[in-house]
Amino acid sequence: MGKADGRLAFWLSGEAGTGKTAIAQTTAETAFANGCLGASFFCSRDFEDRSNLRLIFPTLTYQLANVHDDFRSDLVQLVRSDQGVASESLYNQMNRLIVRPLKRFKISTVIVIDAIDECRDDEPVSVFLTVLGLLAPEIPGVKFFLTGRQEPGLEAGLQLPSIREITYVVSLHNIEPSTTNRDIRAFLEHLLSELPKRPDGLDGWPTEDDLNAVCQRAGGLFVYVVAAAKFVGWAGSTPQIRLRQLLDSPEEAGFEGRTEYEPGKTLDSLYLSILQEAYPPNFGLDYKIVRSVLSSVILPTDAFSPSAITTLLNLPAEQVFQTLSVIRPLLILHDDTKVPVRPFHRSFHNLLTDSDRCTNKELYLPGPDCQTNFLENCLRLMERTFVNDPSNTAAGKTLEGKVNGQIDPALDYACKSWYKHLLDADLLTDSQKSMIINILRLFFEKLFLPWLEALSRLGAVRDGIFALDTTIKWLKQVRLFPTLAFAPY
Repeated sequence: MGKADGRLAFWLSGEAGTGKTAIAQTTAETAFANGCLGASFFCSRDFEDRSNLRLIFPTLTYQLANVHDDFRSDLVQLVRSDQGVASESLYNQMNRLIVRPLKRFKISTVIVIDAIDECRDDEPVSVFLTVLGLLAPEIPGVKFFLTGRQEPGLEAGLQLPSIREITYVVSLHNIEPSTTNRDIRAFLEHLLSELPKRPDGLDGWPTEDDLNAVCQRAGGLFVYVVAAAKFVGWAGSTPQIRLRQLLDSPEEAGFEGRTEYEPGKTLDSLYLSILQEAYPPNFGLDYKIVRSVLSSVILPTDAFSPSAITTLLNLPAEQVFQTLSVIRPLLILHDDTKVPVRPFHRSFHNLLTDSDRCTNKELYLPGPDCQTNFLENCLRLMERTFVNDPSNTAAGKTLEGKVNGQIDPALDYACKSWYKHLLDADLLTDSQKSMIINILRLFFEKLFLPWLEALSRLGAVRDGIFALDTTIKWLKQVRLFPTLAFAPY
């Protein structure tokens, strides 16, 4: 790593789409092949268990225990003596679970942590980097490879003296543009050469001008090249025609990177072109349904499958899958409808939820409306399951599904996570507050006891406590819950 050789941590920063995760994955694979990878953690907002800072160190601990026998023996003794160690503060987690055993046995290894910005951290200075700066010097044989976007909390964390002294920082945007463009071009040629529908014997395609034009539009973003290749290889036309469509599509003024990268905007015209073709205006589409399906892809704290979206929205399965299939270049979508579907990149989520960038207003997903509708869909699903179907009681429906491992993921999510879509009341309009109050009234009048029984059957009573606490706080915000005064013991 050149100048980084004497440092304990290597920090790779850059905006979304610049290739951080690909580099982190390659680093982890190379370290594994060389026998020096101890553990890795790839953060993601799309999965609850990968966006929680408090799960990073326990996960790394588990992986380290599988690699190093001495570490594993030490960990077993620690857990036997203190089973709550994984629930302690981040500092105690890292110190007790990782630093002490690594230090005791003088273990040398590499730890890769990608996309730390994808984890929830409301502090002005990154808690993770603060802890790392304090404890990493105690294990000098361990090298940390870290990536993240240039967000305020992380940038502030990198300025801490304890972190600055041990970390070598590289920003992908400071790399010579000619180097980035050369890499992007090579990557593009590789992707186009592997298209499943690439015509045999088509010499001279794509042309030099075609490659140069796509690279220019990419504006330094590897993710643009991935999206472009997915679009070119999309079913329904030939790669040549798709590539020409891409290059002939108008570039949104102010939204296309061209030769200079614009944070958060370089991909917009490509995304909007695909959306325009998939959901053409004046085509008789029910945009309310389209928005509901798209919301179900980007809103859940755990990714939904098409079959789970079907259950949640109470729509025909064919309609849901067709709505998703027409934007396949923008998704990770499998033919198996039980496999979770996700945006192929976070930037697609960012486009749909930004009113300034999503110029197709029929597809714009305003946060308060979408969260409120998603909350209602969760509660309506429980109503259909627990109240409107007398032959399937809460106990029978959930217990049978739990035992057989077949409970619908949408129902499981609705029971455990509906409260996570209760937005801060200050972000809502009066009509949105009124709608939420009405569906909460329905919930407590008709669903409360069946819901508690379902949580018990699912082994998720703790989620019920969190849900009630969140609901009480929300009702207090809208002044619909009395202030409780507890008598002292």
